[in-house]
Amino acid sequence: MDAKATLTTLMSSRSSIEQKEESFAPLRKLRQENIQEYELVVDEMFALLESIEGNRWAAKRLPVALPSFRTK
Repeated sequence: MDAKATLTTLMSSRSSIEQKEESFAPLRKLRQENIQEYELVVDEMFALLESIEGNRWAAKRLPVALPSFRTK
């Protein structure tokens, strides 16, 4: 299972519901069959979400502070 491709599809606003369901189905099946491998894939997804590698907007500090909507 490719964690990065799955995560990209699930997080994309351009992916349809059908694409997201198709991408999520193997992850759901993996959770039911092999919980240890599922946890490894989820940990890899969390690591990808936390990293700023390849994101030029996150790598640079902006001159003004932007409001955060995380708490909402």
